[in-house]
Amino acid sequence: MATIAMPALPLYQQGFWPAPIKTRYVHRVRAPRVSMWQSGLGQSGPKVLATATPIIVSAAGAIATAAGAGAIAGPIGAGIGALVGVIAGLWLAHDARVKGATQENQVVGSALQVFDSGLKAIFAAANSSDPTQNITAQQAITQCQQLLAMFWQKCLPFTRAPGAHDASGGGVNCSGLQCNSNCTVTCCVGCADLGPSIANSIAVFQAGGGTAQILEVYPSKYGLSERAGYSLTYTPPTVSSEASSLLSDITGGASGGSSILPLLLLAGVAAAVFL
Repeated sequence: MATIAMPALPLYQQGFWPAPIKTRYVHRVRAPRVSMWQSGLGQSGPKVLATATPIIVSAAGAIATAAGAGAIAGPIGAGIGALVGVIAGLWLAHDARVKGATQENQVVGSALQVFDSGLKAIFAAANSSDPTQNITAQQAITQCQQLLAMFWQKCLPFTRAPGAHDASGGGVNCSGLQCNSNCTVTCCVGCADLGPSIANSIAVFQAGGGTAQILEVYPSKYGLSERAGYSLTYTPPTVSSEASSLLSDITGGASGGSSILPLLLLAGVAAAVFL
């Protein structure tokens, strides 16, 4: 029986291409004559690609990602990126403090610390004259809303504990509620103190300046400590000539036409990092 020697490589890899006589073949894209792994690129033989490492692997990674997004976005996005990282870090510390807690007052007391520190950080960023730290009034409003939403999110699970109750539905309907057995500490503090304080803060940012009153939190018979009221002032900084020049360079010195393209590109880079 005769043995027929076959070529080491398939004919198509040696250059024997079928002639595209018929027009239906002309749209096809030809592969390289020698596959990439046979050319020394990568390991020999087909392999399953390794699973990509997630961009955000932990809450701490989320903080780094937020700060990184701000750095990439430059002076326009650095401030909000830094602020998001700071507030995320505050909530991480809260989670560590209340790990294993079962009492509503323990959780609310810790969340109240985050609320106060976060709100002060928002005002500090809005007042900052440093373009890498400053945020706009609208960004400040959004952060205020998110700060209050996070308070409810962190505390609501504990309103289902024995003796606790939230008649507001997570702050959705605070009208006419009183602090009692139907509206225990989360409901009481969230509706009577923090909600109005955020409303005062948002009004100041919408007005372009002023002082917001942050209401006092009264002690609870179940153990929540008193927190005195305080005030926060918003004084938007004057844009420096250096920052104005930088913004002009980015936008092309105009507000219309193609000058918006660099801003869109920056926004796209920042969004890609966050996602």
